[in-house]
Amino acid sequence: MTNQLSGNRRENDDDDEEEMDGLIRTTSSSGGSRSNTTTTRNTNNNSKVWKILAFVLFAILILFATDVIEFKEATHSSSIHSGHQKNSSSSEIAMIDGSIEQKEKPNVVVTSTEKSNTENTKVEEELVQKKAEEEEAAAVKAQIDTEAEAKKKLEEEAAAKKKVEEKEATAKKNAEDDATAKAKADEEAAKKKRNAAAKAKLDEEAKKKVEEEEAAVKLTAEEEAKKKAEEEEAVAATAVDELESGVDTTRHTYTPRGRPMSDADQKVMVEKWGSWRLEDKKERPIEDYYSSYPNRDVPRIKFPTNAWQTDKEWLSKFLPESISLVDRTITAILDEYGQPKDGSSELFHVEKHEAWIDKMEKEKCNSQSGCTTSTSWENLKRRLLHAVMTEDMFVFAMGGHSSAAGHGNHFQQSYTLQVQWILEGVFSRLGVRHQSRNFGLGGLGTTQTGLATKSILGHDVDMLLWDSGMTEKEAKARDMFFRQGILGDGKVPMIMSMTTRNDVLAMLNKNADADIFMVGDQSSLPQADTLEDVKKMPWAAQYVRCGGEISGICRENEYKGVCWIDRDDFTPKTKQNAAPGGRAKWHPGNRKHQLQGRAIAFSILEALKEALTLWNEAKDYELADETWHVTPLYDNVRTKVENLKPDVGSCREYESQFSSFMCNTSVKARSEFTPRAYPDHSNIRTLMPPTQVEHINDPPESVYQPPDVFNENLHPPVGAVDVLSIIEAGVPYKSNLSPDYSHFYPKPKFEKNPTVPVGKGYHLNTYSGFCDGSVDSWCNKGSDQNCLLYNHNDGRNGLIMDSYCGWMVTNLPELKHGFIALKFESWHPSKSNPKTKSWNSVNNEKRELYEENDRTFLRSSADLKQGNSVGYHGVEERNLKKAKVPDYCSDFRFEYSVDGKVTSLTKDEFVKRTGVIQRVVEVIPIVEDPSLTGGEEKEIEFAFRITGCENDKTFSVTHIYWA
Repeated sequence: MTNQLSGNRRENDDDDEEEMDGLIRTTSSSGGSRSNTTTTRNTNNNSKVWKILAFVLFAILILFATDVIEFKEATHSSSIHSGHQKNSSSSEIAMIDGSIEQKEKPNVVVTSTEKSNTENTKVEEELVQKKAEEEEAAAVKAQIDTEAEAKKKLEEEAAAKKKVEEKEATAKKNAEDDATAKAKADEEAAKKKRNAAAKAKLDEEAKKKVEEEEAAVKLTAEEEAKKKAEEEEAVAATAVDELESGVDTTRHTYTPRGRPMSDADQKVMVEKWGSWRLEDKKERPIEDYYSSYPNRDVPRIKFPTNAWQTDKEWLSKFLPESISLVDRTITAILDEYGQPKDGSSELFHVEKHEAWIDKMEKEKCNSQSGCTTSTSWENLKRRLLHAVMTEDMFVFAMGGHSSAAGHGNHFQQSYTLQVQWILEGVFSRLGVRHQSRNFGLGGLGTTQTGLATKSILGHDVDMLLWDSGMTEKEAKARDMFFRQGILGDGKVPMIMSMTTRNDVLAMLNKNADADIFMVGDQSSLPQADTLEDVKKMPWAAQYVRCGGEISGICRENEYKGVCWIDRDDFTPKTKQNAAPGGRAKWHPGNRKHQLQGRAIAFSILEALKEALTLWNEAKDYELADETWHVTPLYDNVRTKVENLKPDVGSCREYESQFSSFMCNTSVKARSEFTPRAYPDHSNIRTLMPPTQVEHINDPPESVYQPPDVFNENLHPPVGAVDVLSIIEAGVPYKSNLSPDYSHFYPKPKFEKNPTVPVGKGYHLNTYSGFCDGSVDSWCNKGSDQNCLLYNHNDGRNGLIMDSYCGWMVTNLPELKHGFIALKFESWHPSKSNPKTKSWNSVNNEKRELYEENDRTFLRSSADLKQGNSVGYHGVEERNLKKAKVPDYCSDFRFEYSVDGKVTSLTKDEFVKRTGVIQRVVEVIPIVEDPSLTGGEEKEIEFAFRITGCENDKTFSVTHIYWA
C-alpha cells in the first residue's frame, strides 16, 4: 500500500511536473506568439484559470494523503527516507529566455505544503516573467517601430534631397540647353538671313529667266538661234582677262618671300629676335559674314558664338603675341638704320598736332617720317582696329609720276611696294590681307586717274597718297584726286601728300574733317661726307645721303637690279638687258625708295601697336563698337565733300576746260591703262556686249609663270639686319579671308541688242599678265620684253581705233546723273592699228554693203533730221582752252550714240568740245544731262566711232567715265 501510494505519488509528481511543464509551455507559447489574434489570447487565459483551480484542488488532495502517509512512515522511516532520497534526483525545469535549462535539484526534503507554496510562487514568478517578457517585447517592438520610423524619415529626407538635386540638375541642364538653343537659334537666324538673301537672288534670277523665256517664245527660229549664240558669247565674255596669277578670290595665304636660311641660322635669329608661335586650334567662322553689315561694322553682340573676337582665352594670347610681333618689327627697322630704340629716333618720328599748321613743310617733321593731326592719328588707329576686328583688307595706294613709280628699279623696290614688303607679313599674322598699290605712271600725273580715283585705285583704299609734284604742280589736280578718293561707295581713306604740297590737305581737313598725313623726306638721316663715314653706317643707310665730294660714288651705288636670272624651266628668246633702264637723275635708286617705304610702314606700325595695346588693356577685351566702327567717320567726311561750296578749293577750275561735275559727285570709270585695281573687273571690255567682245583680240600671254627665282637684289646682304626674315619667322602662315570688293564694279545686263552695228576693227594694245600695282602683280612679261624682272605695271594702254573700225558699243550700268565722258589719245601714228592696216573699208566689208546697212541704221535715228547739229544734251557751250590741233582730215567726224540717239561732230566741233586738262590728257564730255535718266539709276547704251579719215587718223581709247 505504502509502495503503491509512494508510486502513485511519484506518478502524480511526474504528472504534475508534466502538467506544469505543459502549462509553462502553453503560457510561454502564448506569450511568445505575438502574432496570435485577440480571441486566441482570451481562450488561453481561460484555460489557465481552470488549470490553476484544478491544481489547487489537487494540492488539497495531496495534503490529505500526506497525513496518512506520514502516519505510516513512522514505522517505516528508514525505508521511506531511503526511497524518497532515491527519487529526489528528479529534474527541475525552468524557462530561461524561451529555452529550457535542466538544473539538478538539491537533495532536500520538501513537505507538501512547501511544495505547493513553491509551485505557486514559481507560477507567479513565471507570470511576472512572462509579463516582463511581454513588456520587453513591446519595448523592442516600439524601438523597432521608432527605428523604422526614423529610417523612413531619413529615407524620405534623402529622397527629398535627391529630388531637389535632380530638380537643380534639370534646371541647370535646361539653362544650358536654352543657351545652346539660343546660340543655335542665332546661328539659324543668321543662316536664314543668308538663305533668304540667296533665295531672293535666286528668285530674281528665276524671274528674269522666266521673262527671258517668255520673250524667247515670241522670237522666230532664226532669232532664237541668234539669241542663243549671244548668250553663249556672254558666258565666254565673263572669262575675259582672267587672273593669270591664280590668286584665290575668297581666301589668301601669305607666301614668305624672305631670304632662304639654314636651320642653324634660323635658330640664331629666332633666339635673338623671337618668332610667332601662336596657333588657333579652335573651329572659327570661315564665311564672310561681315559683308552683310555696312562697311563691315558688325555689332559686338552679333559676332557668332565661336568667333575669335569674343573668345577671352584666345585674346589673352593673341593680343600680347600680336603686340610683340609689331614691336619686334619696329625694333628691327630701328636697328636696320642704326637708330636708338628708346623712342628718341628723329628719323622715324611722327609729329601729332592738335590742329594743322600752315606751311607744315617748314616744321621739323618735314625731315622725319611725317606730320599729322591728333584726330587723324586716332582715326588711323580706328581704321587699323577695324581691319583686324573684321578680317578686312588694309590698303595703301599711291598715285604719282615716274619717280614715285620707281623707274630704274625693280617694281618691288619702289617705296610703295616696300610698304607691302614689310607690312604684309605682319598683317597676315593678325588675320588681315594687306596690299600696297603703286599707280605711278611715267610721263603723266594723276589727272586721268583723279577723274574717278576710287574706281581705278580701288574702293578698299585706307590710305591714299598723292606724289606727282614734278608733273602736276597745280592744286586742282590734287583737289580732284582726293575728292574722288573720298566720294562714292566704299572706304573713305586718310589722304596723304609728300612735302611742300599740303594746301589741299589743309583745306579738306578744315572743311570736310578729312584725316590727313604729310610724309616727310627723312633728311634727318645722318649724312656721309667720306667713304669712311659710309662704311661706319649700317648697310641700309649707306649711300643714301652723301656730301658733295662723294656724291658721284653714292650715285653709282644707288641702284641694285638685274633684268634676268637663269632658271631651269624657261629661257627667254628675246635678249635680256643687263639692268633695268630709266635710271634718270631725277629717279631715286632702291636705297632711297626703301627708306621712304620704311618711314611710311613705321608710322603705320606705330599706330597699330597703340591700337592693339588699347584692345589688350580693355576690360575682358571688350571694345565698345564706337571705338572701331568706321561708318560714322566715313559718312561725315563723304557728306561734307559732297556739299563743299564752289568757292572752296580749286577743283572747279576744270570747269572752263572740261567740267566741274566730278568735284561733288562720285564718278565711275573703266580703263585700259595699267595698273588698275581689280583689273578683271575694271577694264573697258567688261562694258561691251558679247557681239562686240568677240571682235577684240586677247591680251598677250606671259612667257613664263610665277614665281620668279630668288633675287639677291631685293634683299640685304647676309649679315645685315633682315627685317623681312625677322617678321616671317615662326609657324607656317594660315590662310586669311580675302574680302570681295569686286561688287563695286557692276557689269551690264545687256537686256537689249545693240542699236548700232558693232565695229570689228578695234585692237587691244595692253600688257600681258595681271597688273594691279601690288607686289602680287605679274605684269608685262610678254615675248618682246627685254627686262623680264623689271615687273613695272605702268602702261598707257588702250583700244586702237580709226575710221575703218566702226562703232564701239558699250553699256553703262547704274548711270544716274546723266554724265558721260571719254578720254582718248589723238596723237598715235598713221596706220598704227595692226588690225586695219591692210583694210580699205569699214569692218573690212564691201563699201556698198556697209553704207546700205549704215543708212538703214541711220534712218532710225531721229537726230539725222538735224543734219550735223551738235546735240550736247543740255551742256552749256564753254570757251575751251585748246591744245595744238592734231592733223585731221577734212572729212573727219566723231559720232556718238546714247540709247540709239546719234550725235555727229565735225572736226572743228570735236576739237572745240575736247579739253586737254593735263599734258597729253585729252577728254571730251559726251553728255551732262540729269534728265537723261530722270534721276534714277539706269543702264544705257553708249557707242561712238570716228569716220572720214580711213586708217590714217588713229586714236587710242583709254578711259570711259560716267555717273
